[in-house]
Amino acid sequence: MKSSLASFLRERPLGIACSIAVLFGSASNVACTAVGSIGDTRAGASAGSGSKTGAGSGGTGGLQVISPAAPVTDWYDAFQMTNCSAPSTALPSSRIWRLSAAQWSNTVTAALGIPAATSTVFPEDQVDPVTGFSNDSTGDKVTLPLASAYFDATDAASAAAGPGAITAFACLGTAPIATTCGSMFVSAYGQKLFRRALTPAEVTTFANYLNSESKLDPAPTAVASVIKAMLLSPNFIYRTELGNSKPGPVDLTSDEIASLLSYTIADIPPDAQLQAAAAAGQLSAPAMRSMQAERLAALPSAKNKLAQFWNQYLALGNQPTSPGVDLSMYDEATTFFSQVVLKNNGTLKELLTAPYTYGDATIAAVYGSKPDATGKITLDPTQRAGFLTSAAMLVKTSAPSQAATVIHRGLLVRERVLCETPPPPPPTVVPDPNQIQQGGPNATAKQNYSVFEMTHQSCNACHSFFQPLGLAFEAYDANGVFRTSYPAPISMPIDTTGTLSSAGEANGAYTGVVDMATKLGAAPITQYCFAQQFAEFAFGRSVSPVQEACTVKTMGGYVNAKGGQVQNLPASFAAVPTVYRRFHQ
Repeated sequence: MKSSLASFLRERPLGIACSIAVLFGSASNVACTAVGSIGDTRAGASAGSGSKTGAGSGGTGGLQVISPAAPVTDWYDAFQMTNCSAPSTALPSSRIWRLSAAQWSNTVTAALGIPAATSTVFPEDQVDPVTGFSNDSTGDKVTLPLASAYFDATDAASAAAGPGAITAFACLGTAPIATTCGSMFVSAYGQKLFRRALTPAEVTTFANYLNSESKLDPAPTAVASVIKAMLLSPNFIYRTELGNSKPGPVDLTSDEIASLLSYTIADIPPDAQLQAAAAAGQLSAPAMRSMQAERLAALPSAKNKLAQFWNQYLALGNQPTSPGVDLSMYDEATTFFSQVVLKNNGTLKELLTAPYTYGDATIAAVYGSKPDATGKITLDPTQRAGFLTSAAMLVKTSAPSQAATVIHRGLLVRERVLCETPPPPPPTVVPDPNQIQQGGPNATAKQNYSVFEMTHQSCNACHSFFQPLGLAFEAYDANGVFRTSYPAPISMPIDTTGTLSSAGEANGAYTGVVDMATKLGAAPITQYCFAQQFAEFAFGRSVSPVQEACTVKTMGGYVNAKGGQVQNLPASFAAVPTVYRRFHQ
């Protein structure tokens, strides 16, 4: 990211034509007579793609940019030994980050005082294939469908906001609108929309634009044109993490810290309290950041975002639109989190081990139970424990083949609960379930794995990391129903015993998924892994538990110090110094 782009975003307010050129980099020179001009739009093209987090490894003064995340198979020993008493020598890269659909809508509503277009009118934000979360700060570009949606949404928003602006600034009703009046208007509205004070040059440019438009159109139309220009400006669509944009380590500005806190925690722009703290220069203090973060985390919008994290953590996808078992499973998974965490201040341990859930009669039938008047379903504690044995997870990890189901369920534990990602298979390998199911048509999953283990030793070096864990889930069929033996033609008892390895304090033998979940629920490794998963969701990038061990340690330690309550995750990063520093290249 070049420093000229930082200056460009802060000092050049853009109109509609300029904005689209910047968003797409589609023109080499665009004259923007109303609100300034763009010279080299290659800088604008960078605004559209953001800066690649973790790109490069150069540094100055012993500092370096965090490298791209690599598959991690055993991180916890090094994590525990990491000394966090000294400042970290690895920093995230500076970047420009597009507002998500929800953030766009919430910002328009807060800034303009109108009901903004709901996020459903925008194309869905892309899911990062590495993290599994949909707020990829480097991949969420402005596509043609999104640009079209921006035009439609800003047309409606600017027209709706115009009358309110004229009411707030009576001088806007005088034609032509004087630049002194326009300056007051654009300063106030620009502060809200750009989440920072406008520069004198920006105020002058927008005020002049308003004056010229008011000579051509009625006041409501002229005011709406200026609001639309602001809404289509990269200064609104993106938030920056650039600091002073000088090469090397940089501290985020007060305004950038305020936006980082508010959008990360609650998907909203900085409110009056946060803006006041930023203006007073108080957000450089960890204690003030924590106080503001805890305040924001108590807002309904923060709870909604935490629920969104859970949805994406489990890869639940969109809510089914038709009644049936799929909708019942989805509602159960989301309601379980809502009741345990958002209502009862529950812990990750409870999410992993609870012998109860919430749902309707359809989902209760899968468990052989019935819901009570509150929708709570009491489960057999010898058969069920938390979300690992929920119907939603068991069905989602089921596959057409027995072997693939075992693999998917084992990876659920390794990747999501233990933060251990095996390396990808060699590019020449073609997935073939028959290679893993060589025990014959009547073999159990464990028998098939035993044959695979002996005949494909090179492959098993990787498969042994996750496939044995999946065997414990054989006690649940493809529909999530508990069973103790295989149906015909196998007709054999199911062996769910196994041994956890590379699982920190949870290492050791288990008798089945319930026992496995109990061990995982009591192990600190799972709390730190959960913090790492939330960090990836919150920061919109891969977070290495090795390179960023101190960030993950601090976040996990913050939650542990507050009784392990998951509701404390959103504020857990507030006091972490490296969250507010970047390496600018």
